[in-house]
Amino acid sequence: MELRNFLQRMLNFGRDSGHFNIIPIGNLEKNCCPYSKTEVIDFDATKDKICKEANLQTFKSCDALKVLPKLKRLDFIELKGFRQFIKRNNPNEKQIDKQIKKFDLVDKIIASNNIIYLLIHNKNNQLEKYDRTHYQKIEKNYIILVDIELEDNGIENIALTLNFLSETSTPIDKLIMSKLNIEITDIDANLVPSLNQPMLKSCKDIDDFYEGD
Repeated sequence: MELRNFLQRMLNFGRDSGHFNIIPIGNLEKNCCPYSKTEVIDFDATKDKICKEANLQTFKSCDALKVLPKLKRLDFIELKGFRQFIKRNNPNEKQIDKQIKKFDLVDKIIASNNIIYLLIHNKNNQLEKYDRTHYQKIEKNYIILVDIELEDNGIENIALTLNFLSETSTPIDKLIMSKLNIEITDIDANLVPSLNQPMLKSCKDIDDFYEGD
């Protein structure tokens, strides 16, 4: 109950103070999931406001945040579009590797966590004495949201990755998925307190993933 109440207090403060602008994923700027109706916090806007208040230069962070008090969970969401990348480049393996490295997925989850720390240390946040400790215990997801088809068992199929990469006829979507699986599997969950293994989700599945939450 304490963790649930903490998240609700944080959510209420964020909305009331203007730090949390809640909109559908489909309305986020430059996003790859224009038809998603799942409501999230525009975390780029949150980051910009908090950095300005703290007199910090803005930095890279995740695109969206989902606060789920009933589940006692926070989801950091990073949107990555590949459709246009594939259309423009018809990429080979080397180009795909280069594109994924440009995502800075590790730096973004660390920075996003730091943004929340700044928020809960805001002197006007109306949080309670032990809420900063509660944040450490909150379950956290890091979701990479993409506009390509994913295998049903995604991360569980990591053992098949080498087979995918060894076949020159592998479709680009499968190659990208395999590379992303390798990349997120290498992310150390200990970088952020109570962080689950990062996961891939597709635009077509994200609304179902959050249905009822």
